[in-house]
Amino acid sequence: MLKGFFNNGDIQFSENWKTSSENDLNVFFKGRLFIKELAQNPCADPAGTIKSLYKTSGISQLRDLDGTFLLIIRDGKKLFFLRDRFGSGEQLYFNNKGFSSSVKELLALTDMSADPDWDRISGFLQFGYIPAPATALKGVSKLPSGVLMSWEGNNPTLTGLFHASDYHAEKTLNISSQEAIETYKSLHQKAILKRIAGAENVGVLLSGGYDSAGNIAALSQIYSGKVQAFSIGFKDNPWSEVPLARQMADRIGADFHQYEIDGSELNDVPLLINKLGDPFQEGGVMVNFAAMKLASGFKPDVVLGGDGNDQHHGTFAKELALNHFVRRTGMGFLQKAFYNFTNKETDAKDNNLFRIGFHNRKILNILYMDAFGFSKGELKANGLKNPLLSDYGLPVGMRQSKDFDEFYFQRQYLVDVRHVINEIILFKAGQNAALRGINIAFPYMDNEVADFLAALPRNLRFEGSYTDFLKGRGKSKVVHKKLYASAMPDALSAKKKQGGFAPLPLFFQSKANQDLAEKVILQSGMVKSGLNEEWIRQFISRYKSESQRTPNWFWYSQLQAFKFFNLLVLAVWWEHIINNRKADKLEELI
Repeated sequence: MLKGFFNNGDIQFSENWKTSSENDLNVFFKGRLFIKELAQNPCADPAGTIKSLYKTSGISQLRDLDGTFLLIIRDGKKLFFLRDRFGSGEQLYFNNKGFSSSVKELLALTDMSADPDWDRISGFLQFGYIPAPATALKGVSKLPSGVLMSWEGNNPTLTGLFHASDYHAEKTLNISSQEAIETYKSLHQKAILKRIAGAENVGVLLSGGYDSAGNIAALSQIYSGKVQAFSIGFKDNPWSEVPLARQMADRIGADFHQYEIDGSELNDVPLLINKLGDPFQEGGVMVNFAAMKLASGFKPDVVLGGDGNDQHHGTFAKELALNHFVRRTGMGFLQKAFYNFTNKETDAKDNNLFRIGFHNRKILNILYMDAFGFSKGELKANGLKNPLLSDYGLPVGMRQSKDFDEFYFQRQYLVDVRHVINEIILFKAGQNAALRGINIAFPYMDNEVADFLAALPRNLRFEGSYTDFLKGRGKSKVVHKKLYASAMPDALSAKKKQGGFAPLPLFFQSKANQDLAEKVILQSGMVKSGLNEEWIRQFISRYKSESQRTPNWFWYSQLQAFKFFNLLVLAVWWEHIINNRKADKLEELI
């Protein structure tokens, strides 16, 4: 934990922070730092290394730092703060007086009351998270990843160190497919070597997908020590990928460990939300929670995660092409009219209208994050405003490109990188690992890997023509898959990607869990302070009734469970932050 004031430079920190000082220059560092020289990784003295860099170059080279970290530099009366490029390190909360890695500590430190920001909470209820620098509290901000915060006697200022051009170079590499594969192989292996240097017991998260399998395939070529593979499945559920993960582990002789989520994990939600700090709910967060709990029992020196590789290459090419096609044909006004019609509904129904509306929304809002939570109509029924879409994707004033490849790169940066990587998947994985004391590393997030992929032309990231994309025949992650196809089990190379999410209805499958969640939500001060209690009661009652029958469509039940989960998370956060109640289990809140 870390906390301090801006005006007097007083900084208090726990023993797991590394420091280096010289006269009025102090560096505080938490996390791990990687540098290009393989022999020096992970950096044994990150604070000292950064101090030397700062003395030579000031803040100009801080953007080149690679790793998982939160960094603070105090230079006389000046303060600089930086989280790592992709947001896997410790979060920092701040107001106009002070800062802390804990929201509750910040409130206590600066004698500030916890005042909920309902406009931002509305965004959480629809999207499942609140993008930095905003939080669910008025007057409290959080530091975005890859953003330098400076304080020189006035209010803190934020300066982004990374921009669209860092993920889509104006001049792409003129490189053949085979050259790209060889370069990618070298960089990926080097990224892993940086992260496992000195380790005798390496863990790997295996989901059954190409990214985690690529990590373990590369690891087998460069490392001969002990490997432990960790995989998460789902009880009595066809979405489980454990059998494929086991095949991959067996191919290299890794010790295989699995855990099956059965819904009982719901009781641990307060432990997780207390760590995350802000309201946060995403389809895969409980998968990460279970994986880190499983891994912690085997004490690996480092655990490799496959996060972010999809987003570096780009996603949802079919929906992107359909959006481009609709705009090109001048039919966009009909699509928007249908979206407005379906988005004003106050209670979803498991029918074809819902299904068509779901796909239409995904296509129309392709430059924005997926909204799996409450619709505009449902938020209005609770007296809440619809959140600004520009907070979750395409900024105000920027237009969708008419050139398809440029449109593709708009999506890849504005959504895949800025939100999915920087706000969601690296954050949830990093915080879950920190909760269990796990050293987690993400080879695909290595700066050299990221910069190389950013320079590849579109066809080497996602192969196919415009017509192929319209028909759903594009080939994603083409360089990655060509590199590792021969190392994959046939069942894996042939399967359709599932994605790193959990079937959320599993957590509300039992009547006991439904009743527990309902009690926590309805007894929370949240319901009394800003939401329509009667509407919430009706939603939960309808959910419990529908859960007794088989849904017509998986994504209908998934979205309704997402909404239920959002309400539960908000209630837990409210009790923890607003009402200052300490609890690690849901049952402690009733």
